[in-house]
Amino acid sequence: MGIDLKSASRKDIDKLMPLFKGLYELYGGDIGPHFAEILQEYIDSENHLTMVALSDGAVVGVLVGSYRLDIDYECRTGFVDAIVVDEGFRKRGIGKRLLHHFAQWAQSKKCTVLQVLNGNREFFEHLGFEERPARLHQVSIERLST
Repeated sequence: MGIDLKSASRKDIDKLMPLFKGLYELYGGDIGPHFAEILQEYIDSENHLTMVALSDGAVVGVLVGSYRLDIDYECRTGFVDAIVVDEGFRKRGIGKRLLHHFAQWAQSKKCTVLQVLNGNREFFEHLGFEERPARLHQVSIERLST
């Protein structure tokens, strides 16, 4: 059984949702009401890449990534926003293939590093990612505006 990789299209969104639901349950939450809308923007944007892994036409993995400028590290960054492989297809190199394809895309955008904020620590460290100190602060714009 071979695994094919392709760029996601709007037609793939419904097929991707079950993978993301599992990811967000892992973090103790659920997908919000605007998730599909945001995913569609990722798919449509040239600064983002959404890759799908298929097995016999069924979606078994997805990587959502973006290209960013990073002022702290003074470089262009390929940022892995999410990577998920169906539980029944893990440990087969699918995540690694998705990540390598993303790295090629990021290189084409002149990125020099890949970053990920959250994810399977063991998976990323096995591929050479190193933990960096980071602190994320967040507030809704609406709250800040008042």
